[in-house]
Amino acid sequence: ETALRDSEARARATFEQAAVGVLQQAVDRRFLRVNQTLCQLLGYSREEFLALDADMLIHPDDVAAGVEGMRRLFAGEIGSFAQDKRYRRKSGAYVWVRLTASVARDEQGRALYLIGIVEDISARRRAEEDLDAARQRELAIGTRIQQSLLVTAPPPDIAGLQISSHNQASQGIDGDFFEVISVGPQCVDLITGDVMGKGLAAAMMGAATKLQFSRSIAELVTGAGSTGMLPRPAAVVAAVHRAMTPALQGLDAFVTLCYLRIDTRRNTV
Repeated sequence: ETALRDSEARARATFEQAAVGVLQQAVDRRFLRVNQTLCQLLGYSREEFLALDADMLIHPDDVAAGVEGMRRLFAGEIGSFAQDKRYRRKSGAYVWVRLTASVARDEQGRALYLIGIVEDISARRRAEEDLDAARQRELAIGTRIQQSLLVTAPPPDIAGLQISSHNQASQGIDGDFFEVISVGPQCVDLITGDVMGKGLAAAMMGAATKLQFSRSIAELVTGAGSTGMLPRPAAVVAAVHRAMTPALQGLDAFVTLCYLRIDTRRNTV
């Protein structure tokens, strides 16, 4: 009898002094027992908590999943159940918790009651929401990069040509780009590039590659030994290749592209 009393005392102390919320719930979802930690988290007295209807405590959007989890627990279909859900505080505000539940059974295996461990995860949820908001901001920045820095609008004043382009920003962020360089009154270069990878790094790589084409053309036209003639596409691509390859190799990245020149004076592509 003494050993039994000691065991019961330890069980009560563990229940009451646990650093997380603990509750017991009947098969009809009535609350049978609750510890002080959970009462303090939600702002109810023990008597108020035990008088609560489960549907009044739980956010409406989270009720159905919890009811199904309880059904499967008591039916013996699963041994434990976990759910992130929202509990309503006495103030009316909701707090995110993680409920981990199992069922206590008698010696014959009959279900007695549900035992639930309730952890406050509101800080984690806020961090996840902040991270998601940061991702959304990054996507918005990436969309603007793709629509502005990575895509150049075709010039409207190339004699004899009608050029149009369509760009739809991807759901993520990438560095694919489209560049139009007017290299003369009757000559235009079109460049479509595909940058390896995704994210802001790829977008920056695409913008750098676009910039390098204009820089390389200017260097070829004005550099030592230049005849002042417009460099051929092959020479431009080779110059960009020489300038970009060391950086790309350092980043374990690459860019594939198509470079097209249309010359209406010579009628050549």
